[in-house]
Amino acid sequence: ANNELARNHVIMRVERAFEQNNRLKGKVKSSYDRKSGTNRHLKMFPGGYGRYSGGRTGTAWRHDSYMYVFIDDIDGFLRDIGGTNEKIGEGSPVELGRSRLDAQQGRGKLYVSGTPTDLETSIVWAEYLKTDQRKRFITCPKCGFEQLLDWFHIKFERNEDYELMTEPEFECEKCKARFPETLKPVLLLSAKWKPTKEIRDKKKIGFWCPSQYSMLGLSWRQMAQEWLEAVERQRMGDIKKMVRFYNHRLALPFEREYKKKISIEETQDSKLDIDLVPGEAVILTAGIDIQS
Repeated sequence: ANNELARNHVIMRVERAFEQNNRLKGKVKSSYDRKSGTNRHLKMFPGGYGRYSGGRTGTAWRHDSYMYVFIDDIDGFLRDIGGTNEKIGEGSPVELGRSRLDAQQGRGKLYVSGTPTDLETSIVWAEYLKTDQRKRFITCPKCGFEQLLDWFHIKFERNEDYELMTEPEFECEKCKARFPETLKPVLLLSAKWKPTKEIRDKKKIGFWCPSQYSMLGLSWRQMAQEWLEAVERQRMGDIKKMVRFYNHRLALPFEREYKKKISIEETQDSKLDIDLVPGEAVILTAGIDIQS
């Protein structure tokens, strides 16, 4: 979410895409074209331009008006752009991005994407919950039941050492028929995106797509191995792998139970009556674990 990452994104992805696409090749000037003003962070093309910037300061959000604003990996941005402990910043990246669309009279579009992180702080998850929450439903080839390709319906066996013993298979929620990953293309052939939440603003569209839907690279077997490693580490008190699995594989925020906020009233209601301390007690102590 800083300018260096934005620059690397342009070099590794944007410029390569322009070069490899016959329709775009030649329409966007090279990285350093003094005549057109094009550079790593500003791409000029007939009829418009694209600006690429990080989100650590408010500089990139000022002055210009845009028809389309795309914020990628938004959970890596500051929650309050330009803010510190001593001063209030310019606002959230979503608020600043939306303000750049003001001049478009309702025609502009704001796109937000990223991997959710912690449930309490994830920006992308909070924005997704405001949308119609579209999910990709598949149809069971055997019984025709429509359902999600839910990770927890992908079944496999393990041994006592948490090693994978069988190939993962998707189990239909209704008829319990199982399908190996080799049939994933069949399962996804009839997949349809459907909204799962009724909202008034029909323009707020959101998509949730976890890794088990992926047709490129990542397999169910690899996911199963990562899951078993995460479960084993969690049993030992280390939740890092489980957090990563929820965020990066299941596209879900991770809720840390110890972060549950308890009000003063709840604490007072649960206090002990000191008159009930056993008579054989020598000393009474109290302590608080603040998880810091």
